Amino acid sequence: MKLAACSSLLLTFLVACTSTVPRAPLAKAVEAGQPGIRTFPINEVQGSAYVDDAVYAETTPESARIVISLHQQRAWLFHGDKAAVSTPISTGVPAYPTPSGNFKILEKKEYHESSLYGNYVDAQGNVVLRDVNSRVNKAPPGTTWKGTPVPLWQRLTWDGVGMHIGKLPGQPASHGCLRFPSTVMPLIYAKTRLGTPVTIE
Repeated sequence: MKLAACSSLLLTFLVACTSTVPRAPLAKAVEAGQPGIRTFPINEVQGSAYVDDAVYAETTPESARIVISLHQQRAWLFHGDKAAVSTPISTGVPAYPTPSGNFKILEKKEYHESSLYGNYVDAQGNVVLRDVNSRVNKAPPGTTWKGTPVPLWQRLTWDGVGMHIGKLPGQPASHGCLRFPSTVMPLIYAKTRLGTPVTIE
């Protein structure tokens, strides 16, 4: 066998071994008629999320781990090497990219407001300055800060990147955070704890 062919096979093998994104998504199990998998339609662009009820029932906060694919705009909740949940997500736009690497959940809050992104409002609650960065835009006179709500917040970095419920337009759309569908995030939130490993690749 030629050296180039051997090198190509070796590279393919290494990529397959190092990637944690599952090669057999739950969608294929649904197509094959496997019982016990629930489908959650998200939208026409991003398709559906899937939950394997048997694997989900086995998953504990001690056994859970999360894998996120920036390329596929998808996330998985794993119990060991078994996928319990597969869901579309939305990550950061090119100007605010979601970081890749290995992380752990640093903070969990059922209700959280962003300290970086949101609106300045007056005393009556009317928006004076909308969709701004608190580090860049100073408060207009007589206004206070109202951060963007990020329900079921799970922090991954201390500079503001985390997982939370948000809109999924079918493409990267956030300031670096990972937006999850409201129908699926409660299932994931219930199975994580501080220290749950999260791999973004």
